Amino acid sequence: MEKKYIFFDVDGTITTGVEYGNEIPEDTLQTIKDLKAKGHFLSLATGRPYFHAKMMAERVGIDNIVCNGGYSIYLKGKQIFQKGMDEVELDRLINECEDHNIPYAISVEGEDHFVTNNEALKKQVDDYEFWGVMELNPTFDGRDYKQITRMIVDDSYWNYEHNEEYNKIILMRYYAPFMIVEPDDKIGGIHEVMDYLNAPKEDIVTFGDGHNDIKMLEASPLGIAMGNAVDELKEVADYITSGSNESGIRNACKHFGWL
Repeated sequence: MEKKYIFFDVDGTITTGVEYGNEIPEDTLQTIKDLKAKGHFLSLATGRPYFHAKMMAERVGIDNIVCNGGYSIYLKGKQIFQKGMDEVELDRLINECEDHNIPYAISVEGEDHFVTNNEALKKQVDDYEFWGVMELNPTFDGRDYKQITRMIVDDSYWNYEHNEEYNKIILMRYYAPFMIVEPDDKIGGIHEVMDYLNAPKEDIVTFGDGHNDIKMLEASPLGIAMGNAVDELKEVADYITSGSNESGIRNACKHFGWL
């Protein structure tokens, strides 16, 4: 059987999504074990920062991680790739926030340590400690930082008309009253993995459910959307499986003969 290089989004793909408690189904865990036993290469492909992605990888038994939206890569615990978000687009976003008094915070080096000058935003992030630790610095100015790996932007961003369009970053709302800004290049990270392994790109398979999976599935030789995926992702998918809480990953793997 031909070896496949399978990359899984996390939230709503490996997990059931917030509507169903964001749990990991037992049959998904078993499917991962079975795929590994068959010799397939498995990796996460997530917008999560490394410290969150690593916890999930350990829970599901996957040794390889494409995280930070494609801009950080770890293979069997070894970092092989890391870069900051696009400075031109970040400068534009930071200027938007400054011009409209929108609270924001930044993080560097892919860690969970953010800096802001806004007490209300700090309290929001503190209440959602999953997203990391927020430092309050009255003299903070995001334009002073380089190699920014992530940003947090307050939801008030949507209260005014936008003139800017972003292609290399994406603003994602993950179950909290603020947005996470991350690179929108999971497929670029996947290609870095394949080049590092000297593996054929035609054997890439991707699974996803959200807006930050659109580019990944669209550019994959085989992109699989979960049954619970957003409509925009289903439109670009090569195959639509059942939902993440309905054996979606296992059903797709059986459909294509990988199990």
